Amino acid sequence: MKGHGKSSSMTSPTTRKDRVPSENPRGSNGSTNAKPVTTSAKMNTTSAISTKNKIRLLFFFFRFSIGSLLPFLSLYMTRIGLDATTIGKLQAIRPIITMCIAPMWGMVADRSGRKKMILLLTFVMSFISRMAIRYTIVSSNVQYFAMALCVTSIFYAPVPSLVDSMVISSLSEADKVNFGKLRLWGELGNGAASSIALRVINEYENNGFELAFLFHGISTVMALIFIVYCVPSSSNTNNTTNAIPTKTKKVVEEDDDDTVKTNNKTSQKQHHGGWKEAILFVFSNAQILSVFGLVAITGYSMGILENFCYINIRQLYADHGSMDAVGRDISIYRAFYTLGGTLTWFYSGYWIERLGSDIVMFVSICCLPVCLFLYAGGVAHELDILMKLGFLIAEAIRSSIFAALWSTATIRLNKLSPPQVQSVMQTMLE
Repeated sequence: MKGHGKSSSMTSPTTRKDRVPSENPRGSNGSTNAKPVTTSAKMNTTSAISTKNKIRLLFFFFRFSIGSLLPFLSLYMTRIGLDATTIGKLQAIRPIITMCIAPMWGMVADRSGRKKMILLLTFVMSFISRMAIRYTIVSSNVQYFAMALCVTSIFYAPVPSLVDSMVISSLSEADKVNFGKLRLWGELGNGAASSIALRVINEYENNGFELAFLFHGISTVMALIFIVYCVPSSSNTNNTTNAIPTKTKKVVEEDDDDTVKTNNKTSQKQHHGGWKEAILFVFSNAQILSVFGLVAITGYSMGILENFCYINIRQLYADHGSMDAVGRDISIYRAFYTLGGTLTWFYSGYWIERLGSDIVMFVSICCLPVCLFLYAGGVAHELDILMKLGFLIAEAIRSSIFAALWSTATIRLNKLSPPQVQSVMQTMLE
């Protein structure tokens, strides 16, 4: 018995040792079992990194295609001889149609579940109708021009929102706060493309816009390739949503009876209710409505700035006899626009965590009057260094307002909205 006891006590430590991973790679079974875990962890890390790189490439080339032409459509209208009143009416088409049509596209995307297919369809159709503005008889007739803008706006209305919605829904809860760090790559793409396009437009006076439309076509084909390859599929965008009920169950089991009832009601509204119930929940939620109100006020003001800021700058240069320098200076202004937006996208998650969403959006709105004042040339009466500095600051502020507001509203709506209507909510921001 004693011998048997000794034998057991002597073999037991050895058995335990065998279960402990050895430092020697060719050691015991413990080290062999540890290898798959390490490999799996590395594979998961690599997969996460490649997914984020895909998102960065997606935003860069998607916004590159937009920045290659859209910021300069008002200048194109001026070039073909349209007056300011007509340009104002034509530029009003896009926001009005987007406000009416974008939620409908979002509803179709949410209910059908074919978000990527709808994104590809609308992106291609908006590109075709946009190119018709330059390469058909449309540009020589205001009525046809307006019709082409209407068709373009109908198809383009859901595109930016669907991209943002599908990307942020595919991210984990921790990564959603840093959505701005991914989205800033879109700002870099927009800035790079607009700088190239503006240089082409000013260098080639006679056929500058024809080359700009060609450049837009090439960049759009590139963007289409990255949309096909990099946009998360609809199944991937539901990963975080599907994980929420499981997490809720664990929390519910630990809470008291009152909390259980509250969580069950919220869970049913957000995850188990139908589409109509989700819409009713959204429009009865004061926080969601306040986000839409702030975005609406800022959006209308930003639309006016975007449509007329470069026309006003160009007119000021013409009044002071400095048209030779307008192309070079607007390129510098666009660089500051890109810089302001990039920095704001990068730090937006940090500001949201430190200050809260409400304060970030409130400060963004308060910056609008300053931006309007600077674009009007209010800091000086002559086209001197002080007025040009005002334009630089105005461009940086304008892009910062958009980046701060869009990042905050996108993150907040994604958290507050039921998954059945997240695409609708995102398209309503447009």
